Amino acid sequence: TPFSRDHAFLRNISLVMGQKQNLWWDLPPVETFAIHRRIYGLTDQQYAERTKELIDMLEISDCLETQTRKLSLGQRMRCELAVSLLHQPKILFLDEPTIGLDILMQKKIRSFLLDYHRRFKPTILLTSHYMDDVAALAQRVIVIDRGNKVFDGYLSDLTHKLHPEKIVSVVLNNGNFICNPEEGCRLIHQDGQHYRLLVERNRVPEIAARLYATGNIADLTIEDPPLEDIIGQLFTAETRNS
Repeated sequence: TPFSRDHAFLRNISLVMGQKQNLWWDLPPVETFAIHRRIYGLTDQQYAERTKELIDMLEISDCLETQTRKLSLGQRMRCELAVSLLHQPKILFLDEPTIGLDILMQKKIRSFLLDYHRRFKPTILLTSHYMDDVAALAQRVIVIDRGNKVFDGYLSDLTHKLHPEKIVSVVLNNGNFICNPEEGCRLIHQDGQHYRLLVERNRVPEIAARLYATGNIADLTIEDPPLEDIIGQLFTAETRNS
């Protein structure tokens, strides 16, 4: 149990925080790696194999010898992940791992985490205010509002529970489209020939078929509402009920 502070148990846990660091500020990452090797008692073979694998996966070979304080934020976060995973923890806590990173680096970090999870199967617990992180990485979601757990389940269940509709965006070549609320379809925005419709999930195939049958479609997309809107709706509902 966690409160016993058993060393063997604690060795199975690692933590990466977007606003704090495991790397020694005045040392290059490779020297922090060596320190962690001693802390976790890795053999020469384990250390060589794991560092090579993580260096290749995170593409950090060009910054290992650079003093940590001189690294860019993206380089530092990738090195933070590497040093935190050297001992192959069974449980990985991630606290805002992409905070402050540009869009391309956020995607690289998410891609790495998905690949790492697929290969080594650790349990990953992510805390984040970035809904793109949640949507890309999480299957099960726990939503906490003012210290209270207001949802615990699959992300898809949260979407279906709070927003039982899909957003259908359609661009017509010409003419117009009549959206009938009685058919489970509601117009939420129109800009010329571009329509955004809110359609009940079980009626989406029917509405899409009607649109295609007109032979007048330039473009059509079907998507879930933004996750930010769904989470915001959950918090609003909890506020009303409190």
